[in-house]
Amino acid sequence: MRRTLRATSLLFLGAIFLPFAGAGAARQQPTPMFPVALEVPSAPTAFKANGKLNLVYELHATSFRAGDLLLTRVEVLNDDEAAAAPLASYAEADLKNLLARPGTGGQLSDPRLIAAGMRAVVYLWLTFDNAAAVPARLRHRLYFKIPNAAAGEEKVVDGGGVAVRRDGPVRIGPPVRGAGWVARFNGSTSFHRRGLLVVNGQAAISQRFATDWGKFGDDWNALRTGDGSKNTDFYCYGEPLIAVADAKVVEVRDRIPENDPSKSTTAVPISFDTVAGNHVVLDIGGGRYALYAHMQPGKMRVRVGDRVKRGQVLGLLGNSGNAVGPHLHFQIADSPVALGGEGLPFVFDSFEVLGVESPQALKDGVWRPDPNFKVERRRLEMPIDSVVVRFP
Repeated sequence: MRRTLRATSLLFLGAIFLPFAGAGAARQQPTPMFPVALEVPSAPTAFKANGKLNLVYELHATSFRAGDLLLTRVEVLNDDEAAAAPLASYAEADLKNLLARPGTGGQLSDPRLIAAGMRAVVYLWLTFDNAAAVPARLRHRLYFKIPNAAAGEEKVVDGGGVAVRRDGPVRIGPPVRGAGWVARFNGSTSFHRRGLLVVNGQAAISQRFATDWGKFGDDWNALRTGDGSKNTDFYCYGEPLIAVADAKVVEVRDRIPENDPSKSTTAVPISFDTVAGNHVVLDIGGGRYALYAHMQPGKMRVRVGDRVKRGQVLGLLGNSGNAVGPHLHFQIADSPVALGGEGLPFVFDSFEVLGVESPQALKDGVWRPDPNFKVERRRLEMPIDSVVVRFP
């Protein structure tokens, strides 16, 4: 999706594990009647990426207090181990990096300061070495200071308990074929990960695990030929997009004109109806829906109601809707409405990691494989953080 809709860093920070705050903090008791409500709207599912298991979810903290509150620390705990040290603890700058304040426009000098009736969203990304280390349930402990109160006084709130989903991520095939594909903007601080939207009265993150796929040419020299002023300059443009599973086609949008990559404006005004451009939505079963966005107009190979087989061509990669240059925006969510519902994790059967695109390579549009990088085959993982891959 187009980067101008979001204002956030593209650097993946991941979960930052800090030393426990010490025995004094461990003895501090929760304040049962303190007016802060904690909620995890969408339970996390463990999935594998970069050789680790990951839990990705959000904690919402809403203040019902009449005055300001300063959030000073967030701890994530194993809910089945009452006396255990936190799994993760965040404070100061690390906490600020995880926080968003819906409705404030991101202009707050300190996002930890929560006014009366306001909400903070904590974007959490926890990593674990193996399945045995993943808790069955999580809970959270938040520490607050009241401005102008006695020095050192803190209020502690326990809550936000949530069971980790045990159904696991959906296993799929690739949405494209071949080598040189780079998985962008799906890390901890990406605009997709933090794209909290209200659709049909529900605040959700359909793009929680969305990936923007670009492609390098066969010579690995660049993402495009020429000066990039034409869509056909980009190596990914016109690539076949294929079904990731046997599925039913539940939505097709076509005939939206493509953007001119030499211009800063889109071909059509961006609205909820046009943001995904020409697109296809597949019902892949189990309440999961795969979205392919920004496709070429007039090149669709499927219609609503069609049954497709894994690997079947759906259409061609393009540059329509809210896009800066040709790419495939791919995601899985629990709603067939593009950008509606909650984003769900997925893993690919198999792919090879050829290297990692650096921020400078992204800026320059040029990348060459590191000759010392050992190509790695991955199974049942999600490619994240600008890895360059080869699909079967």
